[in-house]
Amino acid sequence: MNEIVCPKCKTPFSIDESAYDSIVSQIRDQRFEADLSERLTLAQREKEAALQLIEAQNLTKMQDALASKEAAIADLKAKMERAAMEKQLSVSEAVRDVERQRDELNAKLSAQQAERLATEAALREKYASELRLKEEMIRSKDEELEYRKEMKLKLSTKMVG
Repeated sequence: MNEIVCPKCKTPFSIDESAYDSIVSQIRDQRFEADLSERLTLAQREKEAALQLIEAQNLTKMQDALASKEAAIADLKAKMERAAMEKQLSVSEAVRDVERQRDELNAKLSAQQAERLATEAALREKYASELRLKEEMIRSKDEELEYRKEMKLKLSTKMVG
């Protein structure tokens, strides 16, 4: 027989071996259940913490991947804008060169036309003055011929008379 002291009233009492084993197994079972429940709760908390950590890591990885993708997109957009600007610049330079060449050719054409007109006017004046000179020569020759004819007539009359 075992003697047990009551924790409240502090009185000892005796119990037989089977009752003692039953009380001990109840206490052991209660402690085991409490320990088991505590360990399960702790395991559940650790599991939740691990899941949160994994979720946080995955979220961080996804954010990093998203940030790198956004950076790549921004870089590609910048390259596209730069290429568009370079294309526009090259087109405007080509247009400017063509316009400059057109203006130069127009200026040359105008200069050539002005030179042609000046040359034409000079030639007209030259031929007009030559024509007047020849007309004067013809007139003077005609006058001289007329004079000679009259002179011949006068001479022949003097000889007759």
